[in-house]
Amino acid sequence: MTTTTKLGTLMAILLAAGCSSSSNGATADAGPAAEDSSVNVDADTDADEAGEAGPANGCVYPSGPYGTAVGKVPDPSMTWQGFAPGATTVSTVNITDFYDCDGSRGITALVVDSGAQWCVACQYYAPFVPTWMSSKGDNWTALGVRYLNLIIQDNASDPGTVTTAQQWRDQFKLTSIYVVADPTDSFPTNSLPNELLIDPRTMKVVGNLTSDTTLNNDGSDPKVTALAKKNGGK
Repeated sequence: MTTTTKLGTLMAILLAAGCSSSSNGATADAGPAAEDSSVNVDADTDADEAGEAGPANGCVYPSGPYGTAVGKVPDPSMTWQGFAPGATTVSTVNITDFYDCDGSRGITALVVDSGAQWCVACQYYAPFVPTWMSSKGDNWTALGVRYLNLIIQDNASDPGTVTTAQQWRDQFKLTSIYVVADPTDSFPTNSLPNELLIDPRTMKVVGNLTSDTTLNNDGSDPKVTALAKKNGGK
């Protein structure tokens, strides 16, 4: 893929502008924020709906101190409720599910994308994600990339719920990625979306993608592809 196209430039501008994470500005396009009893919750189901049940064999999660800034390792206690790729029921997703120290689980890169239902920049960005994970272009799914979308707030700027996550997933057809509720804002930021790149071999945050200005022609970030290929993605 080539870089610096009109689409990539526009997305870079929108991401740089972002949405204030303290905003109360709801938009009509993001769908209702009310609870929905139709959410299918299965507390006994975990991330192995996506074929990934717990840490890789023989891998011991890196020790602290932990943090969320570039160069830091996220706390292994991070856990969320939401949907694994292709899942129809709610499951528990842990940050440790993405640790792959030896590559035996085929995870080559992890994108953590924090957003909110009311965030206009997040709404613009979300529809492109299925393309990046599809069979077109550099196909992040085939390269071993995992994408974790954390929904921190609903339309009313209240803490995100499983219902909020499901509404977001359904609206933007995000069935190929993890979409979970993050009411405690695990990766705090002053602007949304907040996109971090994590190396699954070390679990270190190796980049903040939100600030990148050079993007692929489909709006995806070349740093993700580069890390995936470095870690054996083909």
